[in-house]
Parts: sequence; C-alpha cells; structure tokens
Amino acid sequence: MIRRARAFVVVAVALIVLPGGAAAQVVTGEIYEDRNANGMREAGEPALSGVSVRLFGTGVGSVDLTTSSAADGSFGFSPGDGSYDQPYFYVTPWPYPEAANLPSLAEGAEWHRSGWTGAVFTAERLLSVPPAEQEHSARKALERAVSASRELLGT
Repeated sequence: MIRRARAFVVVAVALIVLPGGAAAQVVTGEIYEDRNANGMREAGEPALSGVSVRLFGTGVGSVDLTTSSAADGSFGFSPGDGSYDQPYFYVTPWPYPEAANLPSLAEGAEWHRSGWTGAVFTAERLLSVPPAEQEHSARKALERAVSASRELLGT
C-alpha cells in the first residue's frame, strides 16, 4: 500500500538590516519528524538531517537553490526566493491544494497562487498596523494560516 504523506511547512523570511543600511532576506526553518501531525515540534520528535530542501522562484531573476538540513534539522537560504519584493511569512500545505475555493485567512493575509500555493503575510501588512498590535496581528495571521492548511489537508 502506498501512503501519501500530508504535511505543511512554516517558513519565516526575515529582513536583516546590515551595516550601512543594506538589507538581506533570509529563509530558515527546521526539518523534523512530526509524529503527531500537529505542525509543532514537541519532545520526542527527532530532527531529520541530510534532507534536501529546495528554494525556487517563478519569474525574471528567480532563484533555484538547494541545501540539506543540518544534524539539528535546521536549514537556511539567503537571499529570499524572489516571490515578493519584501520580507514575508508563509504557510503552505503539501501537497499543494487547488487554487480555487481556498479557506478565508486572517485580515491582512492572502493566498499566493502563482507557482505555489500558500498563505502569505507580508512585512508591508505587518508594518501597516500600530507597533503595539504587530505581534498579535502576525500571530493571528500565522495561526489562521496553519488552521486553513489543516482544513485543506483534512487533518
């Protein structure tokens, strides 16, 4: 019997300000065995090392990079994937769902549908709310994105 794995990936693309005002995007994450399929790493869920991770974009000047997870399951890329001209957070279900009839997301988040499907919350949107509300706004967007991904995957 062949069983198709269902999972979702949470990746943070952060803006790092370098000396002199230059900025770079960084994509980081970790690969681990999500034994209870809840999307959060918990005690007893081991890191997976040596897993190939591919970062790719779809457009002029897009990137196509590959790396492997380290012994602790971590991986990272820099610069960003080129999908947006700013830092962003996204949650993407796997396998990618049909782009039609996607569940609603939190205010300010949107579904990316070009080349890949994922719930996106951009830095521009985050900075559009008062500083005192930014953490709550980002948390709400990411929690709803994970919930929507679970809905799509039936988990």
